[in-house]
Amino acid sequence: MALYIGSQKVKPSGISKIYAGSTLVYEASGPTPAPYRKLEYIEANDHTIGLFNIHLDFGYNYSASNTDMIEVDYQLTTTIWGSDSTSKQWYGAWLSASNADSRNGYVAYYNGNYNNILFRVGAKSGSDYYDATAECNNTNRHTFGISAMNAYVDGVNKKTLTSGEFNATYLSLFCQKYNNNEPSVVGKLYNFAIYSGSGNNKVYSHNLIPCQRKSDNVIGLMDEITGTFYTNYGSGTFIAGPTVQENWYPINV
Repeated sequence: MALYIGSQKVKPSGISKIYAGSTLVYEASGPTPAPYRKLEYIEANDHTIGLFNIHLDFGYNYSASNTDMIEVDYQLTTTIWGSDSTSKQWYGAWLSASNADSRNGYVAYYNGNYNNILFRVGAKSGSDYYDATAECNNTNRHTFGISAMNAYVDGVNKKTLTSGEFNATYLSLFCQKYNNNEPSVVGKLYNFAIYSGSGNNKVYSHNLIPCQRKSDNVIGLMDEITGTFYTNYGSGTFIAGPTVQENWYPINV
């Protein structure tokens, strides 16, 4: 229904309905409610084996010559662990050449086993990694990345790596082993992204945004580039962070 002042058709700004007495005389048209609620982060609150693991099965292959940035944005919620092997925590994104119980490299790695606090960016084996323990053994928010075999922490290039152990088809978040047979991190994930360029000139091939599907309230990560919604492979339930945007339409949904 249209609203007129004299013979001029008008559309009130910011008003959805206008009534004359009990009669509806104007109703604004608008989009169908969005299918997702955009969140600041998603949080895992229990490190028990099998609870939290997100599989990213988009067949991405990272190699030593690749200049793309693979970057994770995390925040631990505690740095206090027990003194037994079940207390170890895994933190970041793991690059695996297969979906077996293995990893080739990691964008960030934390091992709280027997109270050994380690934060690393680099390869699975040997000493080809950057040790960020002194910087990151805290509950602050940090970013970890790899680009062209350079290890980055909080946007700063910390070390040039030499290992070729970064070819990957499978990636996992929250859990170090793709098959879910490890404890998961206790903390918050704000973003996972793969992009080229920098600053305002970034070109994303994948950009995973924390969100909640409004139809069933399932919490996960939406790749706003491909329109794929990634949910928990484990049996736990993520905690939703604060709402950033109540009605959110990902780019390709």
